[in-house]
Amino acid sequence: MIELLITERTKGEQFSPALYSVLTDEERAHVRRYRRKQDQMNSFIGTLLARYLIERHHTGQRPIKRTASGQPYVEQFSGQISMSHSEEFIACALHPNGKIGVDIEKVGDIDLEVISEFLSKSEQRTFQTMETKEEKLFALYTYWTLKEALFKAEGTGIAGRALTSIEFNLAAPPVLYSPAGLAGKWNFLFAPSFPAYCCSVCYSSEPAATVNIQTMSLHELKEYFTLRLYGN
Repeated sequence: MIELLITERTKGEQFSPALYSVLTDEERAHVRRYRRKQDQMNSFIGTLLARYLIERHHTGQRPIKRTASGQPYVEQFSGQISMSHSEEFIACALHPNGKIGVDIEKVGDIDLEVISEFLSKSEQRTFQTMETKEEKLFALYTYWTLKEALFKAEGTGIAGRALTSIEFNLAAPPVLYSPAGLAGKWNFLFAPSFPAYCCSVCYSSEPAATVNIQTMSLHELKEYFTLRLYGN
């Protein structure tokens, strides 16, 4: 079963310094690479979520390692994990024996002229039929998160291929039309998210798998790792 966990970080959220000892030196170094404190906190929470999911599938502690491009992975694990965070929300997805990518973004007010950089010609035509700016902004971020989730699942990152070469139909579930060679190889879904956020998931169509989407409070996450440190 594929698992997706989403958690919300409230403003001013604090963790006991002792909880940072759960992470390895490599994991802490990855957290510190972010400049903004809130991004460091989100990365820390994302790493804990990934650890939590991995431990649901394996006995013992499994640290999150990174490829040279920053892709998260776990040694001696046949599946894949993916993490994403934006402002107050953090998402972590795990496929036990396939590939997966997740991306979550807060919808912001941006210049809509950027569509030529992100959307295919067909997507642009669909985009222009939308009536309100709010509708257009949400669609733009939806296209973005779908494409970013695909890049993460492929392991290529955003530099892997041109954004405009990828084309989606924003159905429910969304459908990948182009590149034709990828159609049918990936499944996509919109994860239930919170107002002003978009969250998309991409996962390999083989082997077939169901998707379990849950929210997890930071209290639950803290409690899980506190028990790890101090026991009952």
